[in-house]
Amino acid sequence: MGIKSNKQQGRIYVSPLSIQGEIIVLSGSPVQTYDKQLREYSPDRTLTPLVIVPKVSAFDEKTVFGEMELTGVEWFDGAPRDKSANRIVEGEYYSISDGSGGVPKYALTIRKNTPPEKPVEYFGIAIFTDPRTNREVRCERSVKSYAHLYDNKAYSLRLKGDSVMVTDPLRLADRSGYWDREIEPQLYTGTEPVDDEHAAYFWDILENGAYRPVTPDDPGIVCH
Repeated sequence: MGIKSNKQQGRIYVSPLSIQGEIIVLSGSPVQTYDKQLREYSPDRTLTPLVIVPKVSAFDEKTVFGEMELTGVEWFDGAPRDKSANRIVEGEYYSISDGSGGVPKYALTIRKNTPPEKPVEYFGIAIFTDPRTNREVRCERSVKSYAHLYDNKAYSLRLKGDSVMVTDPLRLADRSGYWDREIEPQLYTGTEPVDDEHAAYFWDILENGAYRPVTPDDPGIVCH
C-alpha cells in the first residue's frame, strides 16, 4: 500500500498583460473631400478603397511579446451594439481579407464613400491568445472616417480699402500729380476670413472689354 502525502494548495498569479493597439491604414485615406458642384469624392473609394487592419502588441512586467498573431477580427460600422446589429459582413461595400493577394488576413476593405454630413467611426475588435494562459484576449480600437465639403458657392471675395478719398489741395502728394490708394483683397468662406497662407490673389485689368493681367509696365499700379 502506497504512502499518502498531505494535500497542498498552490496559487498561480499572472501579472497583468499590457496591450498597445491601433488601426493601421494600408491604402486609401480615411479623410475625403466631396465636391458639391461636381458631386465627386476625392479619393473615390469605389476606385481607391480604404484598407485598414488592426495591429496589437503585448507585454507584461517581465516579457515583451511584441506584435501578436491575431486569431480573428470583428469589424463594426460604429460602436459595437447589442447582438452585433452593426457588425460588418461581406457585401457590396465591404470585404474581409483571407490573407491572399498580399493583403494581411482580417484586413477590412471599404468601398463606401462617407457623406460629409455623416462621419463614421469604424471599430475593430482584434482577438489573440495570451501566450501565458492560453486564453482569448480581445482588444477594441477604432478609426474615424469623414469627408470635407467643398462648395465654391460658399466662398466670396471682398476688397478692403477706402471707398472715399479726401484730398488736401494744399498738401503735395508723394508723387506729384498722383494720389495713392491701397486696395487689399480678402477671401471668405461663409463669414470666416481665409488665412493668407491658404489663398493666392491675382490682379487683372479690364481693358477694351477683356481682362488682362497686371504687369510691371502698368503706370501707377504696384502689386505687393
